[in-house]
Amino acid sequence: MKNMGLADLRLVRPCRHLSPEARRMAPGAVEILEGAGLHENLADAVGDCLRVVGFTARRGQDRPLSDVRELGEVLHPIVGGGRIALVFGREDRGLTNRHLDLCQELATIPTASEHRSLNLAQAVLLACYEIRRVLSQRHQGREASGLVFPAQGKKDGLRGNVSPARFPCPSADLEGLLEDAISTLLGIGYLREEQFDRQQRILRRIAGKAALDSQEVRFLRGILRKVRWWVGRAHGLELELSAHAGSDGSGREQRDRNATEEKGRKS
Repeated sequence: MKNMGLADLRLVRPCRHLSPEARRMAPGAVEILEGAGLHENLADAVGDCLRVVGFTARRGQDRPLSDVRELGEVLHPIVGGGRIALVFGREDRGLTNRHLDLCQELATIPTASEHRSLNLAQAVLLACYEIRRVLSQRHQGREASGLVFPAQGKKDGLRGNVSPARFPCPSADLEGLLEDAISTLLGIGYLREEQFDRQQRILRRIAGKAALDSQEVRFLRGILRKVRWWVGRAHGLELELSAHAGSDGSGREQRDRNATEEKGRKS
């Protein structure tokens, strides 16, 4: 990390990260270990980040992967507007499905198909190097510190003015929107148990591609509240948000209620 100008290390339920062995493995960079943020779950660790990039070797139809060499171009428009998280899993098993659901971008480091897994330190170094290389080229003559460059505005083609850059909302705000959307769609019976995982991942992919800003997220959450109010009024009930909606529970309580109602209609 320090080689590439990074210093903000966040660990989720780590082992003894300040042990003598860990210190020996970080010559000249012990201060990064000592200053690492400790978190109970990934959602808390990345909650203030504008973009969350998860690294994985696993491929799937519902999870398109970007080549790590493309990430610099993908992230360039939002660099300077806030924090970007690069998320790596444990060396022996990588990121889980729930972890990947929290990422708006998924990336992989091309390797031989016979052995895709990389040493964790190697993967981090390669990812940071590729991103730094592209961003440094795009900002010629500017030295990057922690991969932070001045925010870039957008030129108005009609007036010739440079408007303030538009940045995505923090990850925690996007998760709030997705929890509202998933709970609402479960409540009206659109999301079904047999296809739930695939459908909610498609929804997450759409939201990630949209790169919504905070104002847009508030607007959409207002729409969802109105939908729940009208549906509840029409059916004489109140649609409540599930406490478990989202990546850590994905609306399990509402799904169980829907399944019970479905069985009742069939019997």
